[in-house]
Amino acid sequence: MAVPVPTPDRESWRYLGKARTGEGNRPWSAGAGAGSLATGLAQGAWMLSRLHSLAPGATATTQVDRFNPGQARLLLAEAFVSSTGKPIAVAGGQHAANAEAAARAVLARLTDGPSRVPGVTCEPRRPLNLLAAMALWAGLPISGDELGLDVLVVRTLPTA
Repeated sequence: MAVPVPTPDRESWRYLGKARTGEGNRPWSAGAGAGSLATGLAQGAWMLSRLHSLAPGATATTQVDRFNPGQARLLLAEAFVSSTGKPIAVAGGQHAANAEAAARAVLARLTDGPSRVPGVTCEPRRPLNLLAAMALWAGLPISGDELGLDVLVVRTLPTA
């Protein structure tokens, strides 16, 4: 969860609410995206707070280059599960199938690199990293510079 914030110059206000690079035909600020964002902020903050209370030594990052060498034990990422990437429901329901598809997309991005699973970035705008903000709020150790860094965002692959 990161949203693009334009530079604070006179004309940049026109870019507020615009789609992230690679986002496709619907920006993060469209109806469904805005609703998901608001719900995700509350759910994510609670979940990270609960995780911190159960595992007080856990460290977090939203940066793959900090996670891979073991600088943090928890990688926070965002996955798009929509359109052709939406899986067929499983016994646990559609939400369980979506969560599995999201986890597989993140794993594919980590193991196969960016060419197999397309990503989404705030470029050329400056990111406001909401996952880092939630982690800080929850008390999880995370580097403060991550507030201004992009989050790993992946799309689920089309189902076969």
